[in-house]
Amino acid sequence: AAPEACAAGGSTTTAVLGTSASSTDQVYRGMPIDFTGTPAGSAFVSDYAGGSKTAILTDTLSGSTGVSTNYQIPANVLYAPASVSISSLTIYLYLDGLLYKLVGCRGSFNLTLTSGGVGRLSFTFQGLYLSKADAAVPAATYDASRPAPFKNGTMLVNRQAAALESLTIDLGNEQSFPDNPNALEGFDPSIIVRRNLTGSMNPLETLIATRDIMADFRAGTQRIINARYGSTAGNRVGVTIPAALYTNQSPGDRSGLATVEVPFSAVGQDAGGFLCLY
Repeated sequence: AAPEACAAGGSTTTAVLGTSASSTDQVYRGMPIDFTGTPAGSAFVSDYAGGSKTAILTDTLSGSTGVSTNYQIPANVLYAPASVSISSLTIYLYLDGLLYKLVGCRGSFNLTLTSGGVGRLSFTFQGLYLSKADAAVPAATYDASRPAPFKNGTMLVNRQAAALESLTIDLGNEQSFPDNPNALEGFDPSIIVRRNLTGSMNPLETLIATRDIMADFRAGTQRIINARYGSTAGNRVGVTIPAALYTNQSPGDRSGLATVEVPFSAVGQDAGGFLCLY
């Protein structure tokens, strides 16, 4: 929708959205939000309380949001964890003149963002073998869009810029094939029975005054992680971890520079991480 004025009561890290905003909790979580007026800037929504229409931001703006601030949520496609109504896929594999058909496929993926490179999703699926037949590879039409590289963007840890080589996220789905003597193979297609969303990052080491990973680890303090890049609408990528719980810390070295290797667990029911294309 068109930009709308915020309500009073915001801060540099929160915004109380206007009258047309949804009253449903978390409906905007993981989505981008642009601000014009005073202050101006962009961020992502890490938490949204529908009753008060308050958005918790991934960034620290230059001033407090209020009635002199306009907000707009750009058109986007949002991917989020789910625990119910998980669809299955049919996969066709054309290989050396043969066509393999697999049905009831479900799986997991990991996401890797490497500085200067393109973001990559690596998938692993498990399904039931249906058939194999002779078949020529069909003609394919490929999307001409080039993926935006992970550069000239924003990489924030606890609302502070973090210089890192890579950010990885693993969905960590576990699957089980239910035994069923009524089924053709004696068991049904796999069901995802457990998810453990984890990740890791390797930012350059900083002074304690800037970032104290070990103190957060000891205290169990959860931190917001947000990465976004790309400049063309429709070919921009945003990744938001609303509540990262550090699980370890170890020193590292990258071309003579001190780094810190930080694995984390992305906590929250169906809210561990969000992938947004906008």
